[in-house]
Amino acid sequence: MKMKGRIEQIAYIGWLGIDYEAITLDKGAFTGLIGPSGAGKSTLTMCLAYAQLPDRRVLDISPISDLQDPHNAGKDSLLGRISPNYGYAYVVLDILTRHGKRLIAGIHAQGEDGRGNLTRFYIDNYPEGAPLQDALRISEGDTQHYPDLPDLKRSLAARGYDLHICRQVQDYGQVLYEAGVLPTNLADFSDRSLYSKLIEATYRGGISADVASKLKDYLLPEDRKVPEMVSKIQECTSQVFSTRRTLGDADRQLNLLQATYGTGKEIVLNALRHEIDVQHVVELEIERLEREVTADMETLSSKTQEVDLLSKDIRTTEETIQTLQQSTQTELRTEEGLMDVRGKEVQTKETAHDAAKGQLRQFKKGEKAWKAAAGIHADRDPTWLADWLDNEIENRGNDIARKGLEIEGLQASRAALVVGTVNTKTATLAKSVGGQTLEEVFDESGDQQAVALEMGLCGLVDGVVGVTPDVLVNLESSQDLPDIFWLGERSPSEATVRTVGQWNVSAGAGGYIVSSKRRHPVFGRQARENRITEIDKNIKILLDKQKTYRIEKEGEDGKGGLKGRLSSLQMNHEAIAFFIENRGNAIAIEQNAETAKKAHEDASRLHGESQFKVNDLRNKLLKVGEPHQENLKELNNKKTKAERTLDEISKRLPGKQDSLKENQDQLRKQRDSMASMIETLGQQGESFLSDARGMESPLPDIYNIEQTRRIINLRNALESESPSRLELIQAASPTDTSSCIRLWPMLLEILRDRIVLDLADMDGADLLSEMRKRRNNLNDQLGLQENEVRIQARSLHSAIQSSVSSQRNRIRALSKLGEDIHFGNIVGIRIVVDTRQEMLSMLEGFADQMSLFQDNTKPVDQSLREFFAAASEKYKFTGEELLDYRNYMDLRIEARRKNKEWETASSLSGGESIGGGLAIALMLSRSMASRGEIKPEQITPLFVIDELHRLDPKGQGMIVDFAKREGFQVYVTAQALKPNFECTLYTLERIYDPEERLIIRGQEKKLPHAA
Repeated sequence: MKMKGRIEQIAYIGWLGIDYEAITLDKGAFTGLIGPSGAGKSTLTMCLAYAQLPDRRVLDISPISDLQDPHNAGKDSLLGRISPNYGYAYVVLDILTRHGKRLIAGIHAQGEDGRGNLTRFYIDNYPEGAPLQDALRISEGDTQHYPDLPDLKRSLAARGYDLHICRQVQDYGQVLYEAGVLPTNLADFSDRSLYSKLIEATYRGGISADVASKLKDYLLPEDRKVPEMVSKIQECTSQVFSTRRTLGDADRQLNLLQATYGTGKEIVLNALRHEIDVQHVVELEIERLEREVTADMETLSSKTQEVDLLSKDIRTTEETIQTLQQSTQTELRTEEGLMDVRGKEVQTKETAHDAAKGQLRQFKKGEKAWKAAAGIHADRDPTWLADWLDNEIENRGNDIARKGLEIEGLQASRAALVVGTVNTKTATLAKSVGGQTLEEVFDESGDQQAVALEMGLCGLVDGVVGVTPDVLVNLESSQDLPDIFWLGERSPSEATVRTVGQWNVSAGAGGYIVSSKRRHPVFGRQARENRITEIDKNIKILLDKQKTYRIEKEGEDGKGGLKGRLSSLQMNHEAIAFFIENRGNAIAIEQNAETAKKAHEDASRLHGESQFKVNDLRNKLLKVGEPHQENLKELNNKKTKAERTLDEISKRLPGKQDSLKENQDQLRKQRDSMASMIETLGQQGESFLSDARGMESPLPDIYNIEQTRRIINLRNALESESPSRLELIQAASPTDTSSCIRLWPMLLEILRDRIVLDLADMDGADLLSEMRKRRNNLNDQLGLQENEVRIQARSLHSAIQSSVSSQRNRIRALSKLGEDIHFGNIVGIRIVVDTRQEMLSMLEGFADQMSLFQDNTKPVDQSLREFFAAASEKYKFTGEELLDYRNYMDLRIEARRKNKEWETASSLSGGESIGGGLAIALMLSRSMASRGEIKPEQITPLFVIDELHRLDPKGQGMIVDFAKREGFQVYVTAQALKPNFECTLYTLERIYDPEERLIIRGQEKKLPHAA
């Protein structure tokens, strides 16, 4: 089910005469504040308007009574209503969102430099049903108070609720828009401006002559696409340069001011926030150490007593076990002596056995190595065998080398036969004219014949056999054919070739044709390829033979063959010598090893028997105390654990006590340092400290990075200052809070030295705002002047015509939203657009009057004014007004009564006039809402009407019926009301004795047959 967001309650804190008052809005549509003039009705509604649109740049609303009182001229309407007992004030909205959730949002107002400044906030997790007042107050014993915003934020955080500060108007607007009580998220400045006019119009009430006359200001935005048509074209260039110089000066002043007041204040506030966080860490550490020291002292006492008792029990148990073990100990020592004697015998037999086994292994090793090395020559001696193997290895090496030389010779012959290929263009030529290529004809020629043929052709190898020059008639030259070639019906003849040194020579071309013997001929390819194939077969046979010799010499893996046998003979010469010396005693060596083995086994068996008996006695000795060992073990474990605890506490306790004292000393120093820093900041010290406490704590790494960046920016901005001042900035460090605080007096001194004289009395924030405004104004002026240099007269009509058409369509779409709105006898409200077509036609004609632009000293707007004045006396516009599209169109509000035609809204009665004003406001509200993601029917607007007693009860009832039908709330003020409809009224009375107080009494008026 879709729900509508709505404001259910409005709370006021800290306004004149108010500690805390809450207005619960009527469940229907009408909530009224009644009371005499000066009771505070308009104050409450005015403050509500700022809670709906907390942007004083666009909304500066005052009650009707203020506007009528000349004594209030020039005074800030918001600041004068904050109670001096507080110095700050709140307006808090308790909202039921369109999602059925609770949202608390509002503003905090505080005076600063003669003006009420606003801070926006919201609380999104306060429990449903909990009193709103409990969220906003702090109770301490029998007393209670409503704290300033930083303290309120901390109080809520301590209770588990989050108060969010909205730095930007659009952040606050987005929250109320999502809740369903605003038609726009206020992100766009034009939306905020339009919404402020909507609030002001409904606040005053009615379609007055003022509203009708300012309708274009309300609905038609200023056109910023035509600024280049305003100034003088002839003087624009010089003005641009002048403005740039002025803008440069303003930039330097603004940068200095931002560095001194803006960046400097950020450095101070963040340094104080960092110091507060550091102190808080130390305070938490002190609390932790105090708890731990107390707990350790208590544990130390209890564990000491426990260790004493356990020690007594352990001594008693150990004495019992010792008595039982003594009787078994004597028997064990006797048997252990026998076991030692037998153990020595085992060692003796083992030594003899190892020696016999060693001889047998040496004999077997020598036998195996000799058979592997000697082969069929086992009957020879090792010396003869070594000589024989050396000789065989040398023979195989020679065989391998000879085969390698044969292979190299064949490879050289093969290389001499390898030739390249003739240009492939010859094949294309043969295909084009018919016949065979020279290469194909002489493919089977021998080398000498091929050389003779090529020298006969003077080295020309591209050509075709079997054709005449007649084939060239239709042959076109191209990149695919040779540039020069030979043609003939028969094959060319061979040249007579003779040899001169390394050259082949033949007569030709009136001289001699010469070619190197190393040159491979192109002709005779197939014959040479056949010879290459035969050579490759012979090379393979030689390679296989060479491989066989290499395997015989070195084996497959390079470690065997004849060389492996020689290596084995050399490596095992001792074992082989032992084998050859004792090969006649092989049986005796084996029997000796077997006898030694049996003797060792017998000795080992006897020693094992003794070991078994000793182990049995030892087990018996251990088991004697078994009934008591478990208890002793448990006692020892308990004692060890207790002693370990005592040792740990004894080691760490002095360190904790020292650390506690160090932290306490550190905290005292930090507090003294904080007091000194506040003193350094002077009158602003406490204010800065309060602001710093209200800031969120950054992570240490982020603080160091950001604070370093601010200090660097400050140093860069003030690099032209005196060395003494720069030294202070150079010495500033994020880790040294005092060094950051010491910057502030110096920055104030710079500010006094460099401030613009006409702004000297301003506060830092207002001064910064004014300087930015001046700089922005200069920047806007420069932009206008630069655009004016490029202006073209023909853009005047098209730009203004486009704006007129666009806004006419927008107003018509907006008007359709009101044509079905009903209230009283009114069945529709609409806005009619009338275009001044005659003026647009004249403007189009002006674009063609180029002679008007010949005078470089005359501004364009002056030329335009003179053009219109010459055309007709009825156009009493300035040149600047003629460049504003809004003067080419008129707007009027029309209303339609039941069974009547549309008529001008100025004829409406008082109640109908106010209803018409609400209808226009509702149209604007729905128009803004229709551009967003939330549907208009999910939003409940709240409109404020001041001094509704101007209407009679019938007119008031008409407003109520209108609000119920269209789904919006009205919040009104009046000196007195006698409603004949259901509503909720609050009576306001202001008293001054013994002190100023505003008393509010509420009543709910229900009529079973309300009109």
